[in-house]
Amino acid sequence: MLKYTMISIVNIDDDKKWQSILRFSFSGYSIIPSYSGKSGINIVRNRNPDVVLLNKSINDMQYNEVLRKLKEIPGAPPVIVIGEYEKPQDVVASIKNGAVDYVAKPFELERLKDSILEAVRMNSTPGTVVDVYPSELEIMIGESKGIKAFKRNLLRFAGSDAAVLINGETGTGKDLAAQIIHRVSDRKNGPYLVLNAGGIPVTLLETQLYGTVKGSYTGAVNSAGYFEMADKGTLFIDEIGEVPVTAQAKLLRILEENEIYRIGGRESIPVDVRVISATNKNVPEAIRQGSFRQDLFFRINTLYLHIPPLRERIGDIPLLADHFLSVSGKKAVITSSALSELQNHDWPGNIRELRNVLLRAEVLSEGGKISKNDVVFDPI
Repeated sequence: MLKYTMISIVNIDDDKKWQSILRFSFSGYSIIPSYSGKSGINIVRNRNPDVVLLNKSINDMQYNEVLRKLKEIPGAPPVIVIGEYEKPQDVVASIKNGAVDYVAKPFELERLKDSILEAVRMNSTPGTVVDVYPSELEIMIGESKGIKAFKRNLLRFAGSDAAVLINGETGTGKDLAAQIIHRVSDRKNGPYLVLNAGGIPVTLLETQLYGTVKGSYTGAVNSAGYFEMADKGTLFIDEIGEVPVTAQAKLLRILEENEIYRIGGRESIPVDVRVISATNKNVPEAIRQGSFRQDLFFRINTLYLHIPPLRERIGDIPLLADHFLSVSGKKAVITSSALSELQNHDWPGNIRELRNVLLRAEVLSEGGKISKNDVVFDPI
């Protein structure tokens, strides 16, 4: 069965500034700092992290000696060496001594993140999800019955190529669920595009979805739409319940025939796209009212994923609070009175509102403790 694992990193580096930068930039990962090679080896031996970052210029030991001792540890994690310059001989030496990658400063943080994810993927057990971003972890946290069913279906659906309809209130994380499904699916190396259909006029919506041919209207140019650009990947249509009825028939035909015509075009263009849709509406009720086509509903609802609102899983709030406070980097402690205040709220804004309330409380708190008085709810 698929499961999620939060990535833990031991960062062996005597540069306190770099340690701070890494912790801030990688909020959500479990960062374990070590300021010497010797302590880093002991931490790895005792903590069993997912990956190790090793500064080539660590002061107390030669980095290749640290590498050698790390590789001697049973079940040793992958090691990424970070150096000041990318000299070919340094890269070769690092790899020969057991490193899986060599990242030279200065570098884009995304380059390091990609290297970390790839290292963990290569070292992970089959069925473990390691490419769910830490910022998405919030919708996976909880032990309530509803969230367990959600997580089970989320990861099952990722293994299929069928259309998915995600239903949930505002702030529950429908967009994050769609992202996870894409990155865990077989289409993860393909494009992932997002179109929010809420409040878009029919002509603009169809132009964005299907593209245009030059001359089809004043100012029109040859332009690919979202379906073309998402070929071999995933298209996430958020707020699909807001798509005007007049545009739904064409969308249904595209989904059934897997081909599109650009606006003003006569040539059919085949597309291979998985569509994930989301809405906070009661779609069966919209069908009864005539604002949503029943046949389109059947087409997008092959797999149905419901995200329970936070008020239905109050017991998960302590776990969510721990998560949000840990990723902020300030490590404030929440008191029992503050926690009770959170659990007595009905959370119309769901997880998004909880995150904001906790971050606000952390700023208002004194002495590293969040009290009841620090918990201020949004005036909704």
